[in-house]
Amino acid sequence: MSLTGNLNDFSLEEVIQTILTSKKSGKLEILGKMGIYGIFFENGKIIHAFGPFTTGEEAIKDVFLEDVGDFVFKQNLVLPPQTIKKESIDILMEGINIRNELLNISKMLMKDSKIQTANGFSETIEISGKEWEILKFLMKGKTVKEIIEKQNLTFTGFSRIIKNLYEKRLITL
Repeated sequence: MSLTGNLNDFSLEEVIQTILTSKKSGKLEILGKMGIYGIFFENGKIIHAFGPFTTGEEAIKDVFLEDVGDFVFKQNLVLPPQTIKKESIDILMEGINIRNELLNISKMLMKDSKIQTANGFSETIEISGKEWEILKFLMKGKTVKEIIEKQNLTFTGFSRIIKNLYEKRLITL
């Protein structure tokens, strides 16, 4: 089975569903705006994944925030050990939910982009410790990639924090 394409033409869930229903084994490689992701399948079951910032289920959550990029499914390779125990359909549904929640924010984030902090606060705003840490990095002009790596975050976790800071009008996108 040869499966290559672009996420503009086929959604990630369509590609994954095709591999699941055809019960194929191999690696789905995605080159997205944040980097390279790999999802490994054994007989149509997701067994392992990696991304630019994490591995396992978290990497799959991150890749669902990629809306542009190329993909290729490679077969006949040695598969890594199984690190993902969750049912593949549950992982797929969780990824779709994350995309629905965070895609608008993640579309504006590139690994080398910098996010501007807002000026002129006139009200008291509550933020978490992690939000404060991210805000300090943003004020220092750090890139998305630098912040994710230094804070040991997933792209999904970072996107959620950025969404919160944006909704509190502490940053502009």
